[in-house]
Amino acid sequence: MSKDNTILLFITRTDDFKIKEYRIAHTIAAGYIFEEPDEEDGFNNKHVIELFKDSKIFTDAYEAIGAACLLEEQIGYVEYGVRVYNFCHLWFPKTS
Repeated sequence: MSKDNTILLFITRTDDFKIKEYRIAHTIAAGYIFEEPDEEDGFNNKHVIELFKDSKIFTDAYEAIGAACLLEEQIGYVEYGVRVYNFCHLWFPKTS
């Protein structure tokens, strides 16, 4: 039976564009973050905020990748593994 789940590693920049930020989430049907995208970003800000709102923010790529792999091990079976969405040319959407 298909689980249709994945671990997402979402990369953006800080507001000053100096530091990359890495957020991790486990989800099913990850493609919904691209449904009805906001014109500027290419993804749906509302869905991205909802998915990653409680995520720890990493600033080290290796630490983020390690955390994503550890989460994958803890879950047990992740059908689509770890997916990286690199939006490092953008900052994370604001909640307000």
